[in-house]
Amino acid sequence: MANRCNNKLLILGENAEGFLKACEGIDGMGAALSFSLHGLVPVSEQSNMKEEWGVVDDVSDVIIKERSYGKIIIEFTTPWREPDNWFKRVSTMCPTLTLILSFYEPGHEFAGLLKSEKGYYSEESFNNLAEYEEFVLGDALHYFIKEAELVFSLQKMKNLYKVDKYIEKVVNDLIKRGFSEENAMEIAFNSYILDDYDLRDSYLAM
Repeated sequence: MANRCNNKLLILGENAEGFLKACEGIDGMGAALSFSLHGLVPVSEQSNMKEEWGVVDDVSDVIIKERSYGKIIIEFTTPWREPDNWFKRVSTMCPTLTLILSFYEPGHEFAGLLKSEKGYYSEESFNNLAEYEEFVLGDALHYFIKEAELVFSLQKMKNLYKVDKYIEKVVNDLIKRGFSEENAMEIAFNSYILDDYDLRDSYLAM
């Protein structure tokens, strides 16, 4: 029996829900699957799974831990190791999303983290599970995720505009100077949200 690798996939971006929808599938008995590697990277022969996905079979034990606007967290297991080839393929398909896959396999004690932001792929490995747990369960991943979430979203800026008088004034002043609403929102984001920790927290809470 294959050892199970535990995976947690974080999807950030305005089209996170569309990504999850595209990852739906159907199992061999015809039952609907909320998340499947076949969804975005379909494979017709099992012999091709290792090459296309990096693992020899589809996901199991799927749990959608969080599902909110612009943010989805999915937990699942795969046989023996993480689906790194699948992750690399979907990263190039979805350059507007930030994708973070953390994984650990307790049997052979290896763990790591894959990240794609604006189509750029990176990875990080850990020497042991204790190091992985310190990163994933401690503050490091929390701030790592917060930084990844800090990208311009017109909807988030509109929500912040409604409740923050300072941002409302900045945006209105820019609109009076001839900028479109969207451009005004993006300028306010780049000039004020990124440089002010209080505004960052307010923005991320939207």
